[in-house]
Amino acid sequence: LASRCRRLTRLRIANCRFSDTAIEAAARCCPGLVELDYSWNGSGVGNGAVLALAKHCPLLQDLALAGSRVCDSALLSLACACSKLTRLQVRGCHLLTESGIVAAFSRLPLLISLELAQWPHISDASVELLGVHCLHVRHVDLSMC
Repeated sequence: LASRCRRLTRLRIANCRFSDTAIEAAARCCPGLVELDYSWNGSGVGNGAVLALAKHCPLLQDLALAGSRVCDSALLSLACACSKLTRLQVRGCHLLTESGIVAAFSRLPLLISLELAQWPHISDASVELLGVHCLHVRHVDLSMC
């Protein structure tokens, strides 16, 4: 699909069984992606997909990767490369650390929606730091933390 639809700007494949390879192909073939939701895709999606998005999709504004096996360094690469992100959902991404979350989100000045639900590593101090760095945030989901 991605190789044939190179003008694709929005892709929602949540709750499917795609791997990093599929997301990497979409990132390479669709550099104009502004919205991608690949939440809860089983255990197959992780750092490779996020790094491909960072490399190929600088226009990305809305990314939902809930339940993914993404780590701090990949999220930080994404934050540095995709500064237009306004919405980021990392619900249930248990490999992320508190310092990794704060470092990544501090590089996203346009962020208005942040979803950290089902993520047990959050502390009062990091919520305060997010408030300092993410000045435009209007929506925060910390449910089940």
